[in-house]
Amino acid sequence: MLWGVGIDFVNDDLLIIEERTERAKYGVYRTDTDKLIKEGAFLAIGNGPFEAIHPYLWGNGNKDTLYAADFSGRLRCVYRINVEHIYHKDLWETLHAPDAGELLLFPSMAMMNDTLCFVIGSGLYSDNILSVIDFKSGIVEEVDGFNFPGFNPPSEFKVAKHLVYCDATLLKHPTKDKLVYAGRVGRHIEILETEGKKIKKRIPSVLYTRHFVSLPNNGKC
Repeated sequence: MLWGVGIDFVNDDLLIIEERTERAKYGVYRTDTDKLIKEGAFLAIGNGPFEAIHPYLWGNGNKDTLYAADFSGRLRCVYRINVEHIYHKDLWETLHAPDAGELLLFPSMAMMNDTLCFVIGSGLYSDNILSVIDFKSGIVEEVDGFNFPGFNPPSEFKVAKHLVYCDATLLKHPTKDKLVYAGRVGRHIEILETEGKKIKKRIPSVLYTRHFVSLPNNGKC
């Protein structure tokens, strides 16, 4: 029986599935006509090197490369993994993440090239939806030009907005400098054309502006 959370990566006859096991976070499966055969598992559970507690795994259009990161409290690093070397941790490339400071980053990322990575999240007082990590310079900064739509809570503390619009998926075009932002709770989809660390053009696709009202709790939780 397959106890999977979701299919995170597909490459021809290869499927990588996040699993609910005590040994490793991801199972590797091969398709054989109408059968699904488990080949192995990787990314051990833990806080050490080549381990993860709350993993995020994604591809970037190149079927031979996948990325894995751990979002357990803070982003420590990103592993760039050739699918032929899944079981050989010594061949994984480690991209050490710079300190994000007070930025609240969420587990949805898109590698634009070897050093730049867009990620959902920003400062707690910010209206920006995205930030960018420069692994070469060691800098994490917010991306201007793509802000929370819709409601304005009374507090300058933007946690409510983050919970609504940072619950989203970020995907990169296989060959172009384009991103798709797809919000789940916020029901908001946009195509973003990027240039380096900046957003050059926004193409709204689906926009459903939610309306929220702040109510007193009368001392109740």
